[in-house]
Amino acid sequence: MQRMNRMLSSVVVVICIVAFITGNSFSAIAQTQLKLTIGDDAPPVKYSKWIKGTPGVDWKDGKLYVLEFWATWCVPCIAAMPHLSELAKKYEGKTKFIGVNVWEDRGAALSESSLPKVTAFVEKNGDRMSYNVIADDNDYTMGNGWLKAALQFGIPSTFVVQDGKIVWVGHPAKLDSVIEPILARTFDVALFKKEFEKKVTDFANMQSGMAAAYDSLKEAVAAKDFQKALQITEEAPKKYVALRIPMQTEKFKILLNNYPEAEALKLGKELMNEPIIFTDVVASSICNKEGLSKNAYLFAADILKSYLAEHPVSLSYNTLADAYIKAGDKKSALAAEEQAVLRAQEEMKKPEMQIKVPLSTVEKYQKKVDQLKKELK
Repeated sequence: MQRMNRMLSSVVVVICIVAFITGNSFSAIAQTQLKLTIGDDAPPVKYSKWIKGTPGVDWKDGKLYVLEFWATWCVPCIAAMPHLSELAKKYEGKTKFIGVNVWEDRGAALSESSLPKVTAFVEKNGDRMSYNVIADDNDYTMGNGWLKAALQFGIPSTFVVQDGKIVWVGHPAKLDSVIEPILARTFDVALFKKEFEKKVTDFANMQSGMAAAYDSLKEAVAAKDFQKALQITEEAPKKYVALRIPMQTEKFKILLNNYPEAEALKLGKELMNEPIIFTDVVASSICNKEGLSKNAYLFAADILKSYLAEHPVSLSYNTLADAYIKAGDKKSALAAEEQAVLRAQEEMKKPEMQIKVPLSTVEKYQKKVDQLKKELK
């Protein structure tokens, strides 16, 4: 079990890295210089709205400030909320916990445009978020001035401030082990500073290198130099081992979209031995492409069924229905889409899924069910 957990943790890390670097240009994350570190003065706390709790930050009030950076789309952030609430209650009077909403639309819109969505989320999760909550402003003061300055490119991420100085940065799950010694002023800040700076600098350098590889890949594909693109998918993992499977999925997409179908399916079958969360990408790529053979869509359906055995989510059931529709099997498509509706209805009730699965999604799935039933009559 421990080995499995370590493997899954590694997979999650790779996914987070790849999700970040594939959604941004290299120049956007080329920063590898640590601008904010342990022992530095805490930057200003600015916000578009103090959504919950008692407004105000005073580094000199004798309290320990715990700033927890999160977003409504971040499942690990949501999972950490109940425990943060417990800690806020346990250390009430000695600390001030502040949930800082950032990166809500991942840079696609002004930060303050997300306020209605964020406010609704906080109101729905009142018991899970028993602490102060603020939202970043349109200048991304918190996201840039805190997270990126400290080379924290992922969330959840927690900053602890004592007497106006940053004394700890890390994952909220580790707060238990440090909050007592920090309050008692026995925490070795100097030692942690050395460990922190080495860790984040090494990671940032690796991340920038991986981003550069992805930028080169995107440029080659855009230029239709597919031979060069395929070469990059083979060479990049030799330098960055974490890119081995992600680059293989990129190779699959290049083959699927630009080479004979058989070449892509051959690689797709080889990828069946890899973590199933990556094979789901293969299946989705097939389902998103028109004009493939029936066997190709049935292959995607087989992948999705294996994925659903471990991750029974509505989105994948909907994709499975698409695979069967394109394979000409509307009866199986109907069964899959009915499951998509049921799962989506269940997911709507879960706090971590409320933003991802709105009522409009359920209605869309139900409309597909109705259409399939009509066609099968």
